[in-house]
Amino acid sequence: MKEPQNKALLAAAATMMTTGILVATNNFTAQADTITPTTAATTKSTPTQDLNQAKEEAKEQQQQAESTQAQANQAKVTADASSTEASKAQNTAKQAKEALDVAKENQTTAQVTADEATPTSIKQAQEDVVTQQTVNQKDAQQVAVDQSKVNTAQTTVNDADAQVDSAKRADQTATKAVTNAQADVSAAQKIVDGVGNTSQALSNLTQAQAAAEKAKDNVAKTQNTVTQTTSAVSSNTTKVNNAQANATQTQTDLNIATNAVTQTKTAVANAQAKLENAQNQVGDTNIITVTPDYVSALNKTLTDISDNTQQAVSAAATTALAANTYQDNMADQAIKINNATDLTDPVRTELSTFAVNLINDIRQQFGLENLSVTVGSQKLANEIAQGYEADNWMIAEKMAHDVTLLSTAAHNNGFTGIGENAGTIFDGSLGSPNWNLSVNDFKKMIYNDMLSLAFNDSTSSWGHATNFIRDYSYAGVSISTFKLSEGLYGTPLLDNQHLIDAHYVFAPAVNLVDSSKFDATTIVTPTALTPAEIATLAQKLEVAKTQATAANTALLNAQAAATAAKSALISAQSSLATSKQAQTQAQIAANQAQTQLKSTTQAADSAQAIVNSLTADAQTKQATLTVAKQALAEAQANQVAKQTVVAAKQALLSAAQVNLDEARAKLTKDTNTLQAGQTSLKLKQAKVLKLQHAKDSLAEAKSAMTQAQAKYEVLAKQAETAKNVANHDQITYQNLLVEADKAQAKLADAQALVTRLQNLDAVNNQLNVVSPAVKTSVKPTTNSKVKNTAKTNVPKKLTSRMTKHSEKNVSEKKASMPTEPTRNLADEVTYKGTPTNKVTQTAHTLPQTNASSENFLTVAGVILATLLGLFGWKTLNERKRRF
Repeated sequence: MKEPQNKALLAAAATMMTTGILVATNNFTAQADTITPTTAATTKSTPTQDLNQAKEEAKEQQQQAESTQAQANQAKVTADASSTEASKAQNTAKQAKEALDVAKENQTTAQVTADEATPTSIKQAQEDVVTQQTVNQKDAQQVAVDQSKVNTAQTTVNDADAQVDSAKRADQTATKAVTNAQADVSAAQKIVDGVGNTSQALSNLTQAQAAAEKAKDNVAKTQNTVTQTTSAVSSNTTKVNNAQANATQTQTDLNIATNAVTQTKTAVANAQAKLENAQNQVGDTNIITVTPDYVSALNKTLTDISDNTQQAVSAAATTALAANTYQDNMADQAIKINNATDLTDPVRTELSTFAVNLINDIRQQFGLENLSVTVGSQKLANEIAQGYEADNWMIAEKMAHDVTLLSTAAHNNGFTGIGENAGTIFDGSLGSPNWNLSVNDFKKMIYNDMLSLAFNDSTSSWGHATNFIRDYSYAGVSISTFKLSEGLYGTPLLDNQHLIDAHYVFAPAVNLVDSSKFDATTIVTPTALTPAEIATLAQKLEVAKTQATAANTALLNAQAAATAAKSALISAQSSLATSKQAQTQAQIAANQAQTQLKSTTQAADSAQAIVNSLTADAQTKQATLTVAKQALAEAQANQVAKQTVVAAKQALLSAAQVNLDEARAKLTKDTNTLQAGQTSLKLKQAKVLKLQHAKDSLAEAKSAMTQAQAKYEVLAKQAETAKNVANHDQITYQNLLVEADKAQAKLADAQALVTRLQNLDAVNNQLNVVSPAVKTSVKPTTNSKVKNTAKTNVPKKLTSRMTKHSEKNVSEKKASMPTEPTRNLADEVTYKGTPTNKVTQTAHTLPQTNASSENFLTVAGVILATLLGLFGWKTLNERKRRF
């Protein structure tokens, strides 16, 4: 496509205003060298084609902008999603870290408990439970006594309160009597004074006599109530006496049961001690025999480890292995090992002496001295076994010795160096909660392990076998146990799977540098009992345990009976207290009725005397007045006495209330003590269980910690990966956002170009109506050389499509800049036909137009003025500034 023809018009217009400047459609300045034009074929494009091309470019830019914006939008969605996932992953990793911290803390706590869980501490914990049970029992008894005292004190308060009420009612009666006596005195005085009212006196007499009769009836009723309540008190007293006797008897039974439990516990402990002592004395028929060939070949490996020597040992070992078989021990079968706690120090020592005796069997056949099991060597072996457990170092997993542990143990026990053989003697499922193993099982496992170490050791170049015959002096054997949380080497985990390792520890006397750290006292094996004797002791132990169980059952029954008897006694005492209170109240009512009867009788007598005095002489009237005054004085004195009684009864009530408060406070205190003891008992019982299962709990805690650690590491890596993905997605989004902005900018440029080309197209339409005289005013010239500077706003891509040239004799410097062929102005303006191809230009011809400057100015001025009027200078200036 050729360069747009309207370029000639723009060039002409610009020449008229400013010398030598070409307004074009691109932002770069092209330097055109001197050109010698030649004849060339030219194909020109129309403005409409250029506009269409620009629109296509704008459409492509629109699609590109939409595409990049869509990509940016999708990248934002992806970045937001990955950011959310990264946040979730971080939170999950944080939670896993918190769980790991808890697991580590639990492991630390479990380790402390496992370290504490020695046979001695477990025994002490069990004794603490028994002691607490005894204390709680005494506290419960004291609470029962306190409750009884509270009940008694409450009864006393109730009685005192009733007596206060009775005294107050008596005081009220006395006060009323005083009032009546004062009325009688007044009436008598009126009679003496001769102003008495006979009718009123007779009415008062009638009322007084009626009140006296009523009081008499009330006395009979209250006395009947007293009789009934007294009978109830008598009956309840009998019940209390019977309940007290029963409570006393059940307490006696409880004491007897408690003593029986104590005695049976002692019997069990003694029987256990005798059995354990006998078991420690059991002789063993198991030995390990070797052949002379084995002795010779194995001795040779101490100095010669060639293949031939090792093959000789293998051959001899095969023969020796076939000659050795473990013999079960019935007495050892009776000793059950149901958990790691049952591997007590005496049991470990028994296993140690058993194993070392087998080693000595081998050493004797090599002509070597026996190894000694001493207090120090057994202590060393136990420490090493415990260390393996603490380090969770399982031989089957590590396939190596815990060298750091061995070095530390040697130093701590005064040696510069020690030896060790170690082997896994059990790998499989154990019963839960009881292992259902025996001492015999452990001896058999050790025996078979020693056969393997002595006769099946070719893979270790017979290093374990030769360890049995080296120059050692002391030996000790101990056991480490492990509960697995996962299978080894990818194998499935079995139910309650355990590993049990045996550690054979050897120490040469020459390496003992600090004897203060090592007790060389030999552990003496007592004279062995026969299996039948051992069985008898075991049977006696079982009998003692059965008796202890029965005693415990009897104790529980006695405790229940004593508790029931105490409850019955308390109930009976409560009933008695209630009946006594009713009796007291009945008696008070009867006394009040007697007082009321006396008062009403006196009132009736006084009323009768007044009536009598109305018809009597003056002397009699005076005597009646005197009697009335005496009665008033007596009533007043009685009132004072009753008020004193009220005060006294109130004092007794206050004292009884204080006593009740004190009894209640003691009951509360002792009840709190009992509750605290019950809580302490639960804690101590829990401690026993905790210590008994400490090793299993430690294994579980270690497993949980390991799993938590693995989980955290995985989640932490996932969180880091998610974070990196989120960062990458965010960067991708930002980059695409930048590209989208660039695409929008290019779209704006392309759309602006379309607008400008549309404006140019409008100008061209205006030029098409210019008079044909313009064409004749322009004369073509020849031999023109052009040298100009062109400034254009057309993008390179569009320019390359708009202009194509076929040039000859163009200098190398011009090769990078497309040139415009000579064209006839009439053809440029009207876009008609194909321009003349063979045209030459003169130096006076306008650049790129072939129009004479003189002829062109007259017509083009009008055109330029019209253009400037249509578009304004601003439009042209903006085109130059932006493109």
